[in-house]
Amino acid sequence: MNPDSAEGTVRNFTGKAKDAVGGVIGDAKLQGEGKVDEMAGQAQSLYGDAKEAVQSGADQASDLADQAAKAVSDAARRASAKASEFGDRAYEQASEFGKYAGARVQEQPLAALLLAGLIGGVIGALLTSRR
Repeated sequence: MNPDSAEGTVRNFTGKAKDAVGGVIGDAKLQGEGKVDEMAGQAQSLYGDAKEAVQSGADQASDLADQAAKAVSDAARRASAKASEFGDRAYEQASEFGKYAGARVQEQPLAALLLAGLIGGVIGALLTSRR
């Protein structure tokens, strides 16, 4: 319970007591003050309850935002790790292919030259056929 709710409850109780005492002793002024204090206490208590509800909602929203930020951060970290792993594997495979191609060129240089010429001719034909 927050201070406003507590003070409102006390003021409400005090107002009821004044109203009752004023009614018993026949003091209309005391009875009127009691009713005013009672209504003011109820209003203050309601204000305190509303303030507490708003603070609770803000705390929950903050907690949800923190959870969302953590989830996004974790997902980004996992995606980064996967991308790094993929890049490492692609590099290894390209390196292995380069070694394999280099070995084949050294073993059969004429065949490699003819293959490169054939590939160049096909690419040239494809580029000129689009125009």
